[in-house]
Amino acid sequence: MSVDELSASAQNYLKAIWGLSEWSDEPVTLKLIAQRTGVALSSASDAVRKLTEQGLLSHARYGSVELTEVGR
Repeated sequence: MSVDELSASAQNYLKAIWGLSEWSDEPVTLKLIAQRTGVALSSASDAVRKLTEQGLLSHARYGSVELTEVGR
């Protein structure tokens, strides 16, 4: 999957997650993603679920969110 195939929203989530993980040693949580992107927690959760299904993220239920090699 190429970046061109992703929606602008998906790209924004990936950029936000990259920024959160790159500049902090804290685990990236759904709450942090929602705050960074300015959306409700439920919206961030839905986006993370979809991006995980596409193989761009790894996310254990109630755990931290990480970019996969593809997502990076």
